[in-house]
Amino acid sequence: MQPAALCRGLATSLPANVVVHEETTVTWLDAGPPHELWTDRGSVRTPELLLANNGFLSGFGFYRHHLIPVVTWGSMTRPLTDGESASIGGPRTWGVIPAAPSGTTVRRLSDGRILIRKTSTRTAAIRWLGGGGASGPAGPTGGPSRRGSRDWSTCPSSTHGAGR
Repeated sequence: MQPAALCRGLATSLPANVVVHEETTVTWLDAGPPHELWTDRGSVRTPELLLANNGFLSGFGFYRHHLIPVVTWGSMTRPLTDGESASIGGPRTWGVIPAAPSGTTVRRLSDGRILIRKTSTRTAAIRWLGGGGASGPAGPTGGPSRRGSRDWSTCPSSTHGAGR
């Protein structure tokens, strides 16, 4: 399964009352409900919110002690020529996995490419950048922020967009 293709397919099949804001940097969030999100182009208020930050959700203050982000490094060749494929020999597709859980895997894919997944590493979570509650930092309108507010303006993953 190709994750980006899955997301695009799901986005095209959403009901008419759902709006997807792609490539929209969220600079502030007041977690509700209602949830209020601010961007450079305006704000959105919604009773429901889907945060698509993958394993980095804890870096935004949610599920702080429940997630461990992991990064897997990989490389993939271009499709091999018939001659290159013949020089390897063997079955058209195969996979080699290591005995160690975080070791390197090598796969020969049906489209003629070789995929190498290198070791997995735990990553540091993105630092939570906001306060919370009425005594927390001021919101974008100058008043005190509500519970769960986060200033996302400097978070690298904040550019991945907000959901419904």
